[in-house]
Order: sequence, then structure tokens, then C-alpha cells
Amino acid sequence: MPNQDDRTPEEAAVQPSDPPTDNAAPAITDAQPAEPVAPTALPPGELPADTNPNKKRKCALFLSYVGHGYQGMQRNPGAKTIEDDLFNAITEAGGISEANADEEGFKKIHFMRAARTDKGVSAVGQVVSLMMVVNPPGIIDRINAALPPAIRAYGYRRTVKGFDARKACDKRRYEYIFPVWMFDPKLEGIYRPKLKKIDTSEEGAKEDDEEEEEIDIDIDEAAREEDAATAEGTNLPSAGQPYGSDSTFVFDTDCINRLNGILSHYQGTRNFHNYTIRVAASAPQAKRYIHSVVCDGVFEINGTKWVRTVVIGQSFMLHQIRKMIGMALAEFRGVAPEGCLKHALGTFHLAKTPMAPDLGLFLDECYYEAYNNRWGHQNEHLQLSDWQGAVDEFKKEKLYPALAKRDLEENTNAIWLYGLKDSTYKFSEWLDRGGLGEG
Repeated sequence: MPNQDDRTPEEAAVQPSDPPTDNAAPAITDAQPAEPVAPTALPPGELPADTNPNKKRKCALFLSYVGHGYQGMQRNPGAKTIEDDLFNAITEAGGISEANADEEGFKKIHFMRAARTDKGVSAVGQVVSLMMVVNPPGIIDRINAALPPAIRAYGYRRTVKGFDARKACDKRRYEYIFPVWMFDPKLEGIYRPKLKKIDTSEEGAKEDDEEEEEIDIDIDEAAREEDAATAEGTNLPSAGQPYGSDSTFVFDTDCINRLNGILSHYQGTRNFHNYTIRVAASAPQAKRYIHSVVCDGVFEINGTKWVRTVVIGQSFMLHQIRKMIGMALAEFRGVAPEGCLKHALGTFHLAKTPMAPDLGLFLDECYYEAYNNRWGHQNEHLQLSDWQGAVDEFKKEKLYPALAKRDLEENTNAIWLYGLKDSTYKFSEWLDRGGLGEG
């Protein structure tokens, strides 16, 4: 081995004259790590950047929307849907890559809503699961900037990879609201000579795909012709006044208690084959469990009094909630004899139940109690209350005024109320067919 004195001038220039010792201080170079920097505060619901900023993360996205003008929540070729606008906004915000901005990409990111909503039906607590690029920070602000005013995203939570917003949802809470004057027995609604068809799909999560169909507003042709001579022009609102504005009916505590007594028959496990379409009484999916259904009292929208009802259940079939509300109102008003609602819950009896308008129905919240109990220690809990202030503001400033405005302009509730009569549904004949139903 050569001695250090035998080194060439070139070797001496690049090699140390003495070997380094364990106590020698390390040399400082440009590669030396910098001092750690305090992390920048992130918006609620956002996590620090991951090693790969472009990697998709499984998320639960919370949002609200006013459903008027949309053909429902779920994507449908050729139709204007909430999911289309939401998917496009997330793509524009960078949450979905351009490579996944098509039908195949929609499947690849495992996009799934917690509940489908019907044409015109709104939501306050909708949840969507998807694989989303969450970096750089500010993804929710970018999504909202790309969304139309009718839709608003609140925030997101990271979830386990296998999370599915529909399958993991324990129960769903819906609200249905209607004007107080609809309970006034003196008011009969507005006669409309020519009825248009109303497209309907479904509220709530359905296990089976159903084609959207057109349903008449429930005033049949015979009833229309029978009443036309006397009804036309007699039930119209006063000039410049909304229908029902001259009603003096008071929905007091006794009314609340009476309505709750009627609604209580829906609670528990019941056979709802008469509260949907195309489902046989013997079909397993006809039986649904309702946690609770109650009248939550009276509140005001722009000076007009409305009644709020709240329905909580595991899942709902096509039109189920609207038919539940329509049948309860028929019995409250005395159009349907007492016992008809229970009769329609019977296992074998067939009965045509009235379907209330879509206007007053909206998805209020989705619950994930089992998921939170199982995975809450690893991920943040999934709960709408994390954005309660924004939710309450959306209801007060956007949703409720939009529903009231639509009713004022289209007289939706008044026209439907006119068809709520025995000549349409033959309520008086129901109880002659046999015993009462379950419950």
C-alpha cells in the first residue's frame, strides 16, 4: 500500500491528508437539511400533503343542493343531473384527473352517492364517496368556485379504502314541509283543466334500478270531467295573492298531536308495498324499518307558516316518503276514513295511495354510526354537524326560500290538493275489502 508521501499532486488535491476521526465534525454542504418549518394551517377537513401529491385518496364529500331544474341526483345520459355538475366541478378543481373525466373514469374513482333523489328533490346532507386528489390544499374552495349556485360542497373526510357512501349509511333522515293552509278543511285546492305529467324517480337509496316513469298528478280523467263544470274559476286565489293566504286555520298543539298519532302507524317494520310502485306484497324489499316519523312543528318562510315533518329510516323505496305523507294528509283532512292508512300497510290488500308533490321533500342527513364506531379511531368521524353553521345557513338562505318561491309561482301544492278526494282514490271502499292492515 502506498504511503501518503508517495501521492501525486492530483491525488493530494482531492484526498484528505489525515483520515477522519469519529470526533470530527461533519462537513457542511449544500445538501445539508434545512431547519424544519412550522406547518401551514389547513382548512377544516384537509390533511397535510402526502408523499405523492397527485395520488387519489378515498374520501367522503358532504354537500347540499336545491334540486329544482335537475332530473335528480344520479347521472342519466341526456339529462341534467346533480352528479354531472358535481363531477365536472371536481374535475375542474383538480380533484379528478383529465384521464378520469369520462364514464370509465367515473367508475374507476368509485363514485357513489349515499342516496338518490328524485327529479326536483333537494338535499342538505348528501354524501358522496370517491377517490379524489385532495392536494394542493383548498380543494373545497376550488370545487365550490366551479359549481353552480344551487350546489354547495361543505368539506370532506378521508376514509378507509373500501368505504361506500351508500352501503355504509346506517339510516337516512328526510324532511317534508308543506304550508299550514293544506290542513285547512275549507280549502280544496286549485282546479287545473289540463294536467301535465310529472317525471319521478326515487328518494333514498334503492337496491334495484328502476326506470324513471311519468306519473299523473293523481286527478283522474273521470274526476276532472265530473268537477269541471263547478270547479273552474271557483278555487283560484285572489288577484295578486298566493293561494291560502286568506286562510285563518291555526296548526296548533292539538293538530301536531293528531298528526303525530297518524304518522306513528308507520314506525317499526312495516310492509310498504302500497307506498311504492311495482313491488309485490310478498317481495322481501317491501318490508322497511322506519326509526321515527314525526311532525316537528310550525316554522316560517318569508312570513308564511309551514309544517315540518321528519322521517328517519334505513332506506326507502321509490316514492315511499311522498306516499306516506300524502296518505297521512288525506286521513288528517278527513278525506280518507280513519284506518285507511293502516289498511294500506296490510300485507295483501292493494290500495292506490296519494303521492304528495316532490316540492316539499329533501334529504336532510345521512348517518354513519357503525362506520364511526369501527373506524373512528383511525379516521375522522363522518358527521354533518362538523359544518352545522353552513348547513343551517344553506337551509335558511337558499333551500327554504327556493321551495316557497316555486310553490308560489307554480301553485304545486294547491293543484295537488284539488285531486286529494274520494272520487280519485275510492278511500270509502277500502275498508269494505277486509280487515285492517298491520300495525
